[in-house]
Amino acid sequence: MIDPGDLLALLAVARHRTHTSAAAALGVNHTTVARRVRALERAVGERLLVNATGGWELTARGRAVLAAGEAVEAAMQLLPGGASP
Repeated sequence: MIDPGDLLALLAVARHRTHTSAAAALGVNHTTVARRVRALERAVGERLLVNATGGWELTARGRAVLAAGEAVEAAMQLLPGGASP
């Protein structure tokens, strides 16, 4: 089963391009972000990010999985108080 937090970590990396910046946005450390992305890649069975100039970039599969992260984020915003990652 895929952990929604792992999807949010992927979403943050896609937006911020580095584990460190994504971690700051999520309020965790960069190793947590890296661990969550690796867990998601294991669950999906393939790489979702590749290291590129200027930071991480999504693979084709990563772009497909990113939609699920966006849906999790949208659902969280519907909660009382508009909770967000």
